[in-house]
Amino acid sequence: MAQKDNSDFAIAIAQMFTNPESPPNYTHIIKSVEAKIDPSWPFYVFSDNETQRLVREEAAKYNLKNRTYIFKPKGIKTNDYNKYMKTPHIWNEIHAEHILVVQSDVGLCGCVDKAACGDRFIDVVGAFADFPYIGCSYEYQIGEDNWWKLGRRGNPDALFYGVGGMSFRHKSFMLNCIESSSVEALKQQPEDVLFSTCYRRFPDLPRPTVKDLHLFCTQWHYEEEYRYKQATFSVHKPGAMRSRRQKLALVRDCPIAWDLGVRFDTLSPTMPQSLPNNSESVTVSRSRGDFVDNLSPAVDESLRKESESPSRGYFGARLHTHSPVVPESRPNISSESVSPMFRAVQVTPIRFERILSLFCLFLLILLFISLRQ
Repeated sequence: MAQKDNSDFAIAIAQMFTNPESPPNYTHIIKSVEAKIDPSWPFYVFSDNETQRLVREEAAKYNLKNRTYIFKPKGIKTNDYNKYMKTPHIWNEIHAEHILVVQSDVGLCGCVDKAACGDRFIDVVGAFADFPYIGCSYEYQIGEDNWWKLGRRGNPDALFYGVGGMSFRHKSFMLNCIESSSVEALKQQPEDVLFSTCYRRFPDLPRPTVKDLHLFCTQWHYEEEYRYKQATFSVHKPGAMRSRRQKLALVRDCPIAWDLGVRFDTLSPTMPQSLPNNSESVTVSRSRGDFVDNLSPAVDESLRKESESPSRGYFGARLHTHSPVVPESRPNISSESVSPMFRAVQVTPIRFERILSLFCLFLLILLFISLRQ
């Protein structure tokens, strides 16, 4: 890859509306950006006045390298984030080709100091900047194999190249996608679905792999086989992660995940002291799937139990048991191969359970009436 000029890079955050009663916490994203991203990258903030005030306060605390913060009004009268990201306005306002898009629930944690990191070093530009769009990983999903195709509102043509809350994008790709997309797609598709699927219209552009997505960002699944034992560069909404074993591994590799909501149980207000040194990389045994570092016996035992328990899917359905090896082939979950009934149950399990409960109640009423007669 040819050397890129740092003036061609920028960071952007868009916040459509700030609720004064529960404003977002910008501390973690501002703090981690200042620690992990070259200070020559300007930080664009597209927001209302209240968000600008909150970001200015955090930037005053952590901007010790004189990064330029550029505060922009939204420019468009909308509180719809997806609609806003699908307009040329935001991209034309950013004077850079390579744009790192972040949200308030993102944290950066990759080791970016080449001298200090050794083999854990992550070259953000070298590893990810060639992709026109790369977002946050979601389990094994990549390309055609994705859950965006499922459900009544699914898009059967969707491609998956990452969730947009933490993403690296080319400005030219964003503008070309918007210009070439149908009115229906611009209106109905979430912005990350739109830009991921846009790869179909540009088949010669480089596309990220599953490994690239997991190295770039973790949102749901943190298995070493996807990352080839390397730590992730960032996290997005990590509090939704379910596996305790994976949570421990993530907090070891990425301590800011704890600040963003990762908890091992409901009674852990502070990070457990039994975790190993956060500066070290996690080593996971391929034979057992548990830590082989100097964890306390209690934590080590809980990890062993966790590795023996079944994992759960996005909605809590049991999918498979933990395995230290990724299966050679994954089930095809395209909308064509899944029956409509299964799709409804998989995507909306709460509705299915309610229907089942109402049906049982109906049977009980019928039984009661028959006994009365």
